[in-house]
Amino acid sequence: MSVLSALSVRVPAGSSGGSGIAVAADMVVAALGTDTGGSVRLPASVNGVSGLRPTIGRVSNAGVVPLAWTMDTVGPLARTAADTAVVHDAIAGWDQRDRTTRREPVHPTAPSLQAVDPATHLRSLRVGVIADYALVGNQPDVTASVRAALDALDALVAAGAVVTEIHVPGVDELVDAQLVVDAVEPSAMHLDLLRTRPDDYGDDVRTHLEIGLRYSGVEYVQAQRFRAWFRDGLLEAMRDVDVLVTPTLPFTALPHGAESVELDGGPASLTAGNMRYTAIGSMAGLPGLSVPIGLDRDGLPFGMLLSSRAFDETRALAAGNGYQAITSHHLLRPQLP
Repeated sequence: MSVLSALSVRVPAGSSGGSGIAVAADMVVAALGTDTGGSVRLPASVNGVSGLRPTIGRVSNAGVVPLAWTMDTVGPLARTAADTAVVHDAIAGWDQRDRTTRREPVHPTAPSLQAVDPATHLRSLRVGVIADYALVGNQPDVTASVRAALDALDALVAAGAVVTEIHVPGVDELVDAQLVVDAVEPSAMHLDLLRTRPDDYGDDVRTHLEIGLRYSGVEYVQAQRFRAWFRDGLLEAMRDVDVLVTPTLPFTALPHGAESVELDGGPASLTAGNMRYTAIGSMAGLPGLSVPIGLDRDGLPFGMLLSSRAFDETRALAAGNGYQAITSHHLLRPQLP
């Protein structure tokens, strides 16, 4: 029996799964990925590394083939939040080759993380947790570890850290709206080739693109209207918090070929599960950092997502760096059988 056949082959998440694997296997110090619906944060979670989705418009997409261009961005993956900050500092900023980049000032984050004791970034940190959403409907080990992470932060309350529940209207319907945007925009991008060279696409990709063609203009506009309404409600809910904490994914790396996943409360589709938490940043255009928070009972890693306000990547990175200073989850390595 070969080594591969003896192992349970797991999916490293996508679409930047290769970047996640390269960092996790110490092949590289850091790597870039592209994140539309979660494709930097998801590989970071299941491979046990740190991964940052920047604010929409913070990093240039020049040279990147669009997927859903109102959500696409480039972000770094590395072992630690501090290393992720180094890469982000290098790639952030306005680029004349990409008119969607913003001229917002870029304040280098990495030096500020190195200048003080990392744990000080947690003092006075205000953490928001979406009530009845972030801590339900996950694999039990994921929920337990996020609770433990919140308890670790809450233990710093004497130093000023505060963990509070917030309510975000529309969060339960958010994935449905993202699925419309994430289907229509890729179909528009590939329309000419889809009509003239359909056989050049794999069956799975072509099917996905053809589904996008079936949505009406009204449905796409309504999804974008919902998106704007959701963002306004989210920003209002985050008015008194610095970072929003959720799991990155409600589950660990799945076996290759799995079509559904068993969560606390019953089976769920992979699509809904993949986007349950990452859709928040994707649809609102906010930055989010996934950091490792442990291994499940099978030794598989998973992450916690720290989302901050637009163009405030520093806040999420500082919180992640502080958390990694008081824990050792980012040092853990899955054990092969």
